[in-house]
Amino acid sequence: MTDRSQAKKIVRDALREVVDGDRSDIDEFESLTIHRNGFFGNEEIEGIEETIERLRDTEYLADDFEWAGVEVTHRSPHRLYADEGMPEMGAHARLGDNTVVVVTSDAEQLPQGSPQTLRCHVKAAEGDFDAFQAGRDVFFLSELNWGSPRKGRKTR
Repeated sequence: MTDRSQAKKIVRDALREVVDGDRSDIDEFESLTIHRNGFFGNEEIEGIEETIERLRDTEYLADDFEWAGVEVTHRSPHRLYADEGMPEMGAHARLGDNTVVVVTSDAEQLPQGSPQTLRCHVKAAEGDFDAFQAGRDVFFLSELNWGSPRKGRKTR
């Protein structure tokens, strides 16, 4: 996303598609977390906020609806290390109230060095969102990737 209009359209269309979908048993949303690969621009956040405000008057959102925008960045300079050696895949550490780093690779498969972490930062939120939980969610989402270390090495 690069601007307000795109952000509004993506959020609006995604929510409507889920609620109105043929196989959906969702009547309304209680919460929404938007994971952004990279950094949110101010216009993107404004577009998301505007769309959510407009959708509050529809049947799509619960009265106590909460949302968060989480920036996920690769190549974080932060590394984790355990007293026993390399950190386990899924290890995460809080860097501040709104930021955590999480290990999504298997250190045992690395030829050298420590695994890179993903930095997860709650950029904007309305409601009670915890950066630590956002980091856990990012790890679990990384496990859906076909190249996830737990799925074994891929060969051609």
